[in-house]
Amino acid sequence: MRLFLAALFIVLCQYAQAQNPFYRKTNVPVTADGNLLQYAWTGGLNNPQFSEADLNNDGIADLVIFDRSGEVVLTFLNGGTPDQTDYAYVPEFEEGFPQLHNWALLLDYNCDQIPDLFTSANGDGIMVYTGQYTEANRLTFTLAYDQLTDATSYTNIYVAIYDIPAITDVDNDGDIDVLSFGSAGGFVKYFRNKAEENGLPCGSLHMELESNCWGNFYESGINTSLFLETGCMDGMTGSNHHSSIDKSGLHPGSTLLAIDLDPAETSNGAKELILGDISFDNFVMTTNGGTLQTANMIAQDTLFPSYDIPVLLTTFPAGFSVDVNNDGLKDLIAAPNTVAQSEHYRCAWLYQNNGNPTQQFEWVTDRFMADNMIDVSRLANPAFFDYNADGLLDLVIANFGYMDEGGDFSTALSLYRNSGTAAQPAFELVSDNFSNIAAQFAIPRLGLRPTFGDLDNDGDQDMLLGDKDGFIHYFKNNPNPDGTANFTLFQEQFQGLDVFQYSTPQLIDVNKDGLPDLIVGHHNGALRYFQNSGTPTNPVFNAATPTNSFFGGVDVKETGNPTGYSTPQLIEYNGSFMLFCGSESGKIHVYNNIEDNVATGGLFTKITDNLLGAHIGIRANPAIADLNNDGYLDMVVGTYNGGLYWFSEGFPINIAAPATPQNRVLVYPNPANNKLVLQWQQIPGQQTPAHVWLYDPAGRQLLYQSIIPTPQGAILNLPQLPAGLYFAKIVHNRQTFTAKVYIKP
Repeated sequence: MRLFLAALFIVLCQYAQAQNPFYRKTNVPVTADGNLLQYAWTGGLNNPQFSEADLNNDGIADLVIFDRSGEVVLTFLNGGTPDQTDYAYVPEFEEGFPQLHNWALLLDYNCDQIPDLFTSANGDGIMVYTGQYTEANRLTFTLAYDQLTDATSYTNIYVAIYDIPAITDVDNDGDIDVLSFGSAGGFVKYFRNKAEENGLPCGSLHMELESNCWGNFYESGINTSLFLETGCMDGMTGSNHHSSIDKSGLHPGSTLLAIDLDPAETSNGAKELILGDISFDNFVMTTNGGTLQTANMIAQDTLFPSYDIPVLLTTFPAGFSVDVNNDGLKDLIAAPNTVAQSEHYRCAWLYQNNGNPTQQFEWVTDRFMADNMIDVSRLANPAFFDYNADGLLDLVIANFGYMDEGGDFSTALSLYRNSGTAAQPAFELVSDNFSNIAAQFAIPRLGLRPTFGDLDNDGDQDMLLGDKDGFIHYFKNNPNPDGTANFTLFQEQFQGLDVFQYSTPQLIDVNKDGLPDLIVGHHNGALRYFQNSGTPTNPVFNAATPTNSFFGGVDVKETGNPTGYSTPQLIEYNGSFMLFCGSESGKIHVYNNIEDNVATGGLFTKITDNLLGAHIGIRANPAIADLNNDGYLDMVVGTYNGGLYWFSEGFPINIAAPATPQNRVLVYPNPANNKLVLQWQQIPGQQTPAHVWLYDPAGRQLLYQSIIPTPQGAILNLPQLPAGLYFAKIVHNRQTFTAKVYIKP
């Protein structure tokens, strides 16, 4: 399988400028209940939207997930094994997608058998991108329509930002039409693509308003039932849009999925409609008793699918039609469509199409794909500490909270034990309710952020938890008989510390006097510094008067945004402090020149305001340590989507960029078969060996070899590898080179 082509060689200065110091890793093993999590480091799911799309032009429909929460794209290649779900996470394909907003659906509209992209336009409308493959069969997109319009009235086709329209071939004439609620709601508008009727080539989007009340039903939004066979009320006509009169009021929000649910033997192709509403947690399915030309909804299932486990998904469900198990039948996935008050843990209800003549759906799971991820519902806040005193750092993840059936939240800590080695970390879920934190609070505390340090000088790590109300709570570690940590609430609202909203504390000895001090981020994007004026057994922080209420001048707000949600990680880096700070935008800010400015209250020096370079969602929360003893940093980042990303440091970041080398390495042939030639531009007098590693896109090392550079080029013999993309790392004379290597099919 070919993925994509690139340049034959990359010099170090290009590497430093074009890439970031940290690169993603997805292959660090994580297990839960004895099962390996296949997609552990993909960031979690909150409001996923599912589409089929052939990402690599191999003729197999792959899976694309766009998550409204954080506006993140995830790409999965389908192995195509019959009757099995067979997805592999391949993040490289995410690079081909533009920045998306609100909703995104993929399907081919221009008859070239390549997936195109329909998404929310600026404001309430539809934007369209045309898909194309690169020479290496990697799907990318080009903007075709910044606003899809009605060809006769020249007005934008309205789709509210909270809605998801149905984009499908409604009348089975071979081109793509649009179903969407109008601005006043109530009735579904049908925009028919009349490209063929107007003599336009296949692939044109010549939309005309065909009906103001497609299906002859009305959705009131007051209850879960629809008014069927109403016709077009209040002067609305089915085909003459010039005389239409919208109902008064504002459309609150709806999702539409149009699919033909009739048995193939008796179907006339007319599509049924599955609706979700912003005010309710169920689906309504309407049966189409009409024709392809004139839809007429004659029956409804208000708890669809009532013959199985109905969708009851707090709140505002959306439906998606995808064949997830390679059996040729479209399955149904339901997911919440609102970012705020909705279920973000059980957020992907999969119903498998049973394939019998009635095309019924059978419930399989409420955590499709998410059950193979680290996912703690909403807002993952990770931290490292050694909970079992074995010398390996373990992982604790706090969250905003888990929603119960009544719509209320309760928070919990998840504990993943480092079951690997000092050189190869691996993590195993120990508990998703570590120390039963929620039960110890007098009142519910949500949006927690942990930090660890010895606050009572007893030799073990205690814990502070920040919360969404701006308070900080002190938990003492009273170890279990086996030496594992056990946290007991010592003081709620510790010493009156209050930063108003979303306190994100970090314990660290800032002034290096032997006592743990406290840095606290909060909702406005700045940091507060509280110096510990107590003793080793009795910490004291002056809540009324912070040592510095604008620590280092750090402010991670985006321009024009009133909030920033700063999350600090001050670490020792090459003998001095460096500050990493997560933000609401999802970017990681980095600062140095810390020590000299702590005592004076001066400003830190900002190195970058976007360390990672890639968009990973919103509310980035970093935890940083060297987890494999290679002398480089590893960073786990939680986001609002409730999952984690893993990044590892590739080159130092305490300078603007590495010095430009006087040498470069040519890597050829490209694509390759069973060997590569590495040719140095300059051969140094001293023939020291070069070290070469080869990795797959998931970061797995496939080869290591030591070779001696020669003027004719050093030959690197390759093992038998599947066709596709690989990465070579070459280290020679303290210079590092990287290259993308492609293996022929």
